[in-house]
Amino acid sequence: MSTYQFNKHVIQHHFCANCGIAPYADGEGKAGPMAAVNVRCLPDVDLETLTITKVDGRSF
Repeated sequence: MSTYQFNKHVIQHHFCANCGIAPYADGEGKAGPMAAVNVRCLPDVDLETLTITKVDGRSF
């Protein structure tokens, strides 16, 4: 696993240096510690059954 940090370096984006898949990220959000999981990496998740809510990260 390799790690990349954008801009303010508060969230660590973890990814495979070989294939590029980014399974998760963790760090400090505005409300405290946070973690994000890329559900496309989970074998038993059917993406067609999920309700997707788009968020404008700039205005959040």
